[in-house]
Amino acid sequence: IVRGQLLDHMATHLSAAGTLQIPGIPLRFGIQPIVKITHAGVVFTTAGDAMDPDHSTLKLDVPIFESTDQTPHWSVTMRHVIIQPSPAGIDVTEMLSIQSTGDRAWIGKADARGQRTTFSLTLPTGIKDLKIGGALDTAAVSVTDGKLLSKQPLIPGEDRYELRYSIPAVDNKAVLSVTAPTNVGHLLVFLPEDGTTVDAPGLQAMGSQQLDEKGPKTRCFIATSLTQGQTITLTVAGLNTAARSVQPVSSIQTPTAVAANSIASKAIAVGGALAILLVGTMITLFKNPKSAQVQKKK
Repeated sequence: IVRGQLLDHMATHLSAAGTLQIPGIPLRFGIQPIVKITHAGVVFTTAGDAMDPDHSTLKLDVPIFESTDQTPHWSVTMRHVIIQPSPAGIDVTEMLSIQSTGDRAWIGKADARGQRTTFSLTLPTGIKDLKIGGALDTAAVSVTDGKLLSKQPLIPGEDRYELRYSIPAVDNKAVLSVTAPTNVGHLLVFLPEDGTTVDAPGLQAMGSQQLDEKGPKTRCFIATSLTQGQTITLTVAGLNTAARSVQPVSSIQTPTAVAANSIASKAIAVGGALAILLVGTMITLFKNPKSAQVQKKK
């Protein structure tokens, strides 16, 4: 994948040892590899780190599990919402750290039409240009009645789902509603100190911090222990004063995202647990009774 677009794909088989080497990847474009492996009719997907000429080799472990339709105990341990205001509205990047227990991949329960859903997320009203990333497989995701629905297996351990979208300004403000898809441990909202104002009932202001000497301070808001269905609404006003960043929120690796991770790791400790969601790194799952390894080289 290059800048959110599929560049090329290859269908092949793993070796007897469960490995695969793929030469000739056009790294000059800067790509993100997405690997899908089908086991017992279930597709397992893993996204790797970005690859370029300076990072030409990547070893990627793809966790593979036997499946179950019995709902496991799962939660969102961390949800980051990174906002970039502009006079046109707000660009939003979301990162959700999903944690599931057990030792099998949950495929969801079939509804009356035989359709299975493992993850359902209520989307904010009025969003535009929705893109998904991280461990979310575009082929397994659909949007129906204002909800993002995923049928891909929910695997044991921890995974990361990513969304990007925009909300246009109306009367010089934008309203963002964030609804918990299940219990959420920590919700963190970040946006630059750029002259806009924020009304965020239900969120605790954590102040702002100068993280980049060339950029504005970053404001942080937090909520903890959200229950399934709970909604937090945030209004960003005064958008005509917002100065759009030189680098807009077009990828997860943005200055704003890095700032968010720095604030979380340096300044936010809630209930004795440090609130950290790693940005731009591959999450490796170790609780995998079966594992296929895919090694990519230049």
